Amino acid sequence: MVHALETVHSLLKPGGVLVDIHLGTEKAGILAQVNGKEYFLDSVEETDDYIEYKQANEALAQVIERGLFTIEEAGQFTFLIHAATIEEMREYLTANWKDAILNESVDIKARELLTPSIERYGIFVREEILITRFKRG
Repeated sequence: MVHALETVHSLLKPGGVLVDIHLGTEKAGILAQVNGKEYFLDSVEETDDYIEYKQANEALAQVIERGLFTIEEAGQFTFLIHAATIEEMREYLTANWKDAILNESVDIKARELLTPSIERYGIFVREEILITRFKRG
């Protein structure tokens, strides 16, 4: 990843900007919303334990230390993936988040919460995303 950042640095003119967006340090959570109230079901696990985000943070720290980039502005936002049912969420994650794992505890907790008498509910994945604007050094 450091090599990719070095390449970006060489392609940007002095004072150019790089915007980095990636998952923060917390794992994505899967939640149920029942009648307007949120319930945490579990974290979304990954087959590689989110290693690419740790590597991205380390690579960014290295290029900052070397003076290739400086942080101009940093922030965070919440990204939500909505689904009507756990099955629909599993289908979405299987198709779009190849290394995501929903533990069996998600199904158990969802079944406990989402009884047939519940009128309004939904399932969602919540990710806290970091966004940083870097200036080329």
